[in-house]
Amino acid sequence: MPDWKWTLTPTRAGLVRTIEQMVCGIIVEDEKGNILYVNQRILEWSGCQVRELEGKAVETLVPPELHEVLGSERQRTHDGDQRTRLSAFQRRDGRTFPVAVSPQRAETENGECVVISLLFDLGEVQTARPMGAPPGSLAAELAGVAMKLQSMTFAAQISPTSGSQVDHPIL
Repeated sequence: MPDWKWTLTPTRAGLVRTIEQMVCGIIVEDEKGNILYVNQRILEWSGCQVRELEGKAVETLVPPELHEVLGSERQRTHDGDQRTRLSAFQRRDGRTFPVAVSPQRAETENGECVVISLLFDLGEVQTARPMGAPPGSLAAELAGVAMKLQSMTFAAQISPTSGSQVDHPIL
């Protein structure tokens, strides 16, 4: 059996280059929720420049109706809850899109608490079919129904008027 030995000794420049090229957004915020760093993807999504975001509240990138929820989610993250959450990202022009946010609490060398969040544009995520399930099969149809239910649930969380009623035909 081969012995798979390898080491990874990243340089600071190499790590920064990798972070800038990632397909997900990265936001680093301080304990109060002020932006310390965003990667290139966040700048592209938001339409903002670094100087417009650094030091600003993370709420700048979230629709106003989610600001209250963001505060409680921030507290949960500081308490150790690192589950991925569904949220929305707001561009400079006010348009929004759904994202999955994976927060990670960390401490700096100075002992300060920061949260590093990875954001994934859910519009770019493709729904997977069970292996071998041809289009039109029961498994593929169930996956489609599950995706529609997730979308409706997400819409209901963002705006109480955008949700579907329980007797909606799709249900």
